[in-house]
Amino acid sequence: MAIKGKGKSKSRGVAKAPRRAPVPVPVPWYQRRWVQVTVAVVVGFLAFWLLTWVIDGIQDNRAEEERATQRTILETWQASIETDVSDVAQFRDPAPPVVAPQLRAAAKQVVQGRPVDMSAQALEDLAGSLEDAAAAIEDYPLADAIRDQGFGLTADQILSARSEFVLALRAYRQAALLLATAEATDDPELAAAIGERTTELLDGADALLAEAHRKYVVALSAAGIRTVDQPAGAGGLLPTG
Repeated sequence: MAIKGKGKSKSRGVAKAPRRAPVPVPVPWYQRRWVQVTVAVVVGFLAFWLLTWVIDGIQDNRAEEERATQRTILETWQASIETDVSDVAQFRDPAPPVVAPQLRAAAKQVVQGRPVDMSAQALEDLAGSLEDAAAAIEDYPLADAIRDQGFGLTADQILSARSEFVLALRAYRQAALLLATAEATDDPELAAAIGERTTELLDGADALLAEAHRKYVVALSAAGIRTVDQPAGAGGLLPTG
């Protein structure tokens, strides 16, 4: 009995082609993460540098404007103070000014009992001129001029110099009045005692004037006004704030 279908080969279907997987589209270089991070860092750095440069420039401009204002203020004060004392003193930079040198000569004459080259009236007139100079320096609105102008601690030194100029001039004024009294008295011993007291007063006035001038010169130098040289041993520049 024959087996049905024996010897016949079983037909096979044709193999299907492999299914293609989706191919990812290449990411543009400018969209790559590392590129974006690098660009962000560089841009941030440049922005920071630019901002710092702009701020520094603004601060430098403001500082320069402030220094220019300070120079103008002190140059104006310099002209005022040297004009105010011109009738009784002579500036001789870098040394302190010479104020009424005839007073010391007159005091020496009184102490030695010799005739004084100046009359009592001339001494009183000189005392009036010294008071006028002191009042002019004192009345100058220096505090208003330097207020809020960036002088910092230097402002105190400038005002201290002004006060010491005033005190020194008024000490010279007192010396002139004492010598006028000595010239008017007929008592040689009293005149000699007044002359000695006047000499002491003049020594104190000279010391005050020297310190006032030292601070005055250093303040001008600190502000960039190089019209005078600082005397040796006068100390460093004033602090600025």
